[in-house]
Amino acid sequence: MTHDAPAYGLWMLVLFNSAIFLMFAFSFFKPQTARDWRTFSAFGAFIVALFVEMYGFPLTIYVMSGWLQTKYPSLDLMSHNAGHLWSTLLGEQGDAHFRPLHIASYVFLGFGFYLLSSAWSVLYKAQRSNTLATSGPYARIRHPQYVAFVLILFGFLLQWPTLLTLVMFPILLVMYTRLAITEEAEMRAQFGEAYESYVQRTPRFFPHMGQGSTAGWACHSQGNNMHYGDMMGRLKDPNCPAGTAFAASSALAACAAKAAFLHLVALCLLWFSAEALAERDVTITRDADTIRIDAKLRVDVQHHIAWQVLTDYDNLARFVPGLSSSRIVSEPGAPMLLKQTGRSGFLWMTVPVEVVVRIEEIPLEAIRFSAVSGTLKSKSGEWRIEAQDDATLLIYRASIVPGFWVPPLIGTAVMAQDVRNKLVGVANEMTRRAASAKSEKL
Repeated sequence: MTHDAPAYGLWMLVLFNSAIFLMFAFSFFKPQTARDWRTFSAFGAFIVALFVEMYGFPLTIYVMSGWLQTKYPSLDLMSHNAGHLWSTLLGEQGDAHFRPLHIASYVFLGFGFYLLSSAWSVLYKAQRSNTLATSGPYARIRHPQYVAFVLILFGFLLQWPTLLTLVMFPILLVMYTRLAITEEAEMRAQFGEAYESYVQRTPRFFPHMGQGSTAGWACHSQGNNMHYGDMMGRLKDPNCPAGTAFAASSALAACAAKAAFLHLVALCLLWFSAEALAERDVTITRDADTIRIDAKLRVDVQHHIAWQVLTDYDNLARFVPGLSSSRIVSEPGAPMLLKQTGRSGFLWMTVPVEVVVRIEEIPLEAIRFSAVSGTLKSKSGEWRIEAQDDATLLIYRASIVPGFWVPPLIGTAVMAQDVRNKLVGVANEMTRRAASAKSEKL
């Protein structure tokens, strides 16, 4: 199980993609009022949360890694493809970008941005003339811009679902619905019977299928039903443009700060849950630069099969997550030296690791190791196996001084989950070999 290039820790891609999509949406939506900014800021928080996990730090993958590694032992959790969770859960093979759900996501995204653009041009003309927007998309639904945002968000969920965006999506649905209802109350107050008549013939979000002309969606694309009466009057007033612009900017800053704070709180809560999951069978302690690992896992295989897997040094990279290569480099008869290479990820860092360890075996009992060279300043410890009826208890203990910075708290939580993934990979191989041996006897 290997991944040649880092799929995460690409923070420039996070910034670039977030900026591109937000500017793209901004150019279509053109927020002007405080409500516009709240709508756009909520959308922006979703987009940032999405791309942070897509290219920066895969929080959802870490939280679910124990279950994913058990359910899909051949899955490389640090590969980009692993983030397309719908494809994995549906058992699809090959590049996820060419699977039906991913292709469907492009349809939702494309139509969402088209609808957002078409709705704005109608709204702009209606606001300039202080009239109702009832043509273009507004001939079919009363709130095409909210529908457009939901289509875009849903398209992204089809591409790259995350725990945070899955939680945010229904919250945003409720938020947009409440904003639409508030907006309608303002329209009734401003336009009276003309707006009531429009409401009677035009649904809020879902168009009447088979009724009316479909040309309303295609012809000149003219905007969203967001007439903000007094605010628009102030925006048009040449005597106070600076104050209005400042108010809109302040609203944006407040909403963005609130979204960022809630996002940070959610990330911390999810991180603590990930750490709690990891610590069920993995304990990480830290003393200055030294990190100590104590891990246990019970596997339902016989003692000798567990030993065979642990001592299959030249094939460890086939089933240990994150390990790219493993081979004996010592001469026959000399003390055994094992060289291993791989990658370790800590938040924004994806660090290549290479180490040569001296191996000492106590047959069918323990494998002791100590680093003699490599990117780690020091590493020593042991694998120990204990027979328990028809099962085997795996015990892994290590003391490591990394040759790179490991952030406190979060770094040790990530390391705990990484050790757990490796234990599960080893256990899965033991189970596979036990099943194979049993079938051969039959």
